[in-house]
Amino acid sequence: MPITTEYDLEDAFDWAERTTVEATHSTYTSKDVYTLFDDGHTEHEAYRDDILIRFELEDPEDALPIQTLSVKYNGHGEITESEKLDDDYQREIINYYNGVPETIQLFDESPANGGLGLHSWASIVRIWDENGSFAQRLTEYDNGVFKAENFEAGVRHSMTETDHSDAKAWGQIESFYDSDGELAERVTHYDDGIIKAEQFEAGARTVTSKFDEGHVAAWESIDTFFDPDGGVAERVTYFDDGTIKAEQFEGGIRTVTSRFDEGNVAGWDSIETFFGPDGRLAERVTFYDDGIIKAERFEGGARTMTSQFDEGNAAAWERIETFFGPDGQMGGRVTLYDDGIIKEERFEDGFRRSVYETDEQNVAAWDSIETFYTPEGELDLRMTRFDNGSTKLEDFQDGVRKSTFQSDAFNASAEEWETIETTFDANGSLEERVTNFDNGILKTETFEYGTRKATFLEDRENAADWTSSASFFDQDGRLAERQTDFDNGTAKSEFFQDGFRTATFQSDGENVEDWEAIQSFYGPYGMLTDRVIQSDNGAWTRIQFENGTRTFSEKVDTADEFEWNSIMSAYEGGELVLRQTIQDDSDVLLGIYQNQERIAQLEVDLDGSDPWEVKLIEFGADGKLTSTYDSIADVPEAYQFYLDTAVPAV
Repeated sequence: MPITTEYDLEDAFDWAERTTVEATHSTYTSKDVYTLFDDGHTEHEAYRDDILIRFELEDPEDALPIQTLSVKYNGHGEITESEKLDDDYQREIINYYNGVPETIQLFDESPANGGLGLHSWASIVRIWDENGSFAQRLTEYDNGVFKAENFEAGVRHSMTETDHSDAKAWGQIESFYDSDGELAERVTHYDDGIIKAEQFEAGARTVTSKFDEGHVAAWESIDTFFDPDGGVAERVTYFDDGTIKAEQFEGGIRTVTSRFDEGNVAGWDSIETFFGPDGRLAERVTFYDDGIIKAERFEGGARTMTSQFDEGNAAAWERIETFFGPDGQMGGRVTLYDDGIIKEERFEDGFRRSVYETDEQNVAAWDSIETFYTPEGELDLRMTRFDNGSTKLEDFQDGVRKSTFQSDAFNASAEEWETIETTFDANGSLEERVTNFDNGILKTETFEYGTRKATFLEDRENAADWTSSASFFDQDGRLAERQTDFDNGTAKSEFFQDGFRTATFQSDGENVEDWEAIQSFYGPYGMLTDRVIQSDNGAWTRIQFENGTRTFSEKVDTADEFEWNSIMSAYEGGELVLRQTIQDDSDVLLGIYQNQERIAQLEVDLDGSDPWEVKLIEFGADGKLTSTYDSIADVPEAYQFYLDTAVPAV
C-alpha cells in the first residue's frame, strides 16, 4: 500500500501538507487524499477506481464560513448526499436524485439564545419532485409554529401554518395561491373561535369575511370589501342583537355609515352618518322607534347643531334646536313644547348660565320663568311671573336654595296674601316662612331640618275672632300643642300626641261667656271621651262620650242656684233615653224618653211631703195620664226597672 506525503516548503501552493494513500483490492482500487491547507482547514477525498465517492472538510481554525462539510457520490460520480454545518450552527442536509436535489433539510443547532439557536426556526425541509421542481417546504419554528408550503412546477399553490404551542392568537392559517403564485385566499382560525376568510386578486385583497363561531364578540359576521387599490370600500357588520352597520369608503376614507335595527332591540330604527372628505364626522340623522328624528351637524369633527323633531308625537315637545360652539361645547338650546311653552337655554364653557321660559298659549299658571346660574353651572336666581300678577323670587347659594320671596303687590285680589318670605338653612331645608295675608293676619312658621317646629298667628287688623295663636310641633312635625287667645278674652289650650288631640282647656278670663272653664279629654285617634264645664253660676257639668257620641252627662248645682241638686242624663246612640233630677227637697224626677220625646215621668217623694210616694205621668197622643201610688211596689212592672237603676237609694 503506497503512501505518499508532500510538503510545500516553498509556500508555492495554498496547502502545507498532503498525504495520499493508495491501495489495490481484489475488485477495485482506492485512493484517499488528505490535505492540510495553509489556513488550517483539512480536506479528505476518497476515490474508488479513480472516481470520487466522498469528500469531507473540517475547519478547526475557523478560516472558512463552515465548520464541516461531507459530500457523497455514487459509483458514477453523481452526487447523492451532502451535509454542511456552517459557522452559525446551521446544518444543511441535501439528498440528490440523478444529481438533482430531492430534499434539503436545515437545522438550527446553535447553543445561543437559550438553546433556541440564532434563527427563528428550528428546522427547514425542502422537497423536490421527480422532475426536479421544488415541491414542498416544511418549516418548524422555535415557538412551536409549523408551516407547510406546497408548490407545483416550482410555484407555491398552498400554505398551512399551525400553532402547536399556543404561541399565536390563532390556531391555524390556510393560504391558497393562483397559478402565478399570487395569494388568492387565506383563512385564519383564531383561538377564540373567530374565523377570518380573505380573498385576493392579483395579490390585492378584495373581500374579507369574519365569523364569530365562538360567540366571543358582539357581532356574528363582518364582511369587508376592498377597491382595486387595496383600500377599504365597504364594510357590513351583523351584530348579535340583530342590528346591522354598513360603512362605505372612498380612497380609504369613510364617507357613509348606515345602521339598521332589524331585531328591534335598540330604541332607534336607523342611523345615517355622513363624513366629509377628510373622514371627519359631518352629519348624523337618527330615526327613533317612537317617531322622533334627530339631525346632528358637525364641522371639523365637532358638533355644531342638533335638531330634534317629534314626528310621532311621542314626547311632550315638538322641536328642540341645540347649538354648539367651535370647541364642541353646548352654547344654546331652544325647546318648543306641545302646549306652546318655549324654553331658551344659554350655556358658557359647557355650563348652563340662564333659562328663559314663556307660556305663549297660556296653558300654565305662569307667564314667564327666568333662571340664572353661576359660572360653575350652579343655580343662582329664579324669577317666576304668574298669570294672576303675583311673582316669586328664589335665591340660591352654591346651588342650594337660601330664600324665596313671593309678592302679590300688583293684584291684591289674586292671592289671599300680600307677601311670603321663606328662608332655608345651609342644606336647603326649610327654616322659616313669614306670610302677610291681605286681611292683616301675620303667620310665622319655624322649621328645624325641614320639619315644622312652631307656627305663630297674629291678627293685626282684627280680621278674625282671635288675636293670636301659637302652635308647636313634635320632632316628626306633628301638632303637639296650640294656644289661642280670642278677641273676647277667652283662651284655648289644645294638646296633641302622635298628631291626635288629647285634651283641650278653655278659660273665660273676661267673663264674656256663661262659663268659666271647659275641659275636654280625648281617647285613641282623637275621639272625644269627657268634657267638664264650670259655669258662671257655680254649676258644673260632666259629659261622657263613647266613639265620639254622648253617652252620659251629669250637672251639679254646687252653688245652690237652682231648685235641684243634680241632673243626670243617659243616652243611647246619641239620643236621650233617661234623665234623673234630684230636687233640693230630695224628691227624684225620672224622665223617660223615646225618639227624643218624653213618654213618661216618675216623681218619687222621698221626704214624705206628698200624699203619695210615686207619681206617674204618661204622655200619649191623647194627652197625659197621671197616676199616683202609695208605694213604689205598686208601680207597674214596666217602670220598676227605671226605679231600680236610676234611684238606687229608694
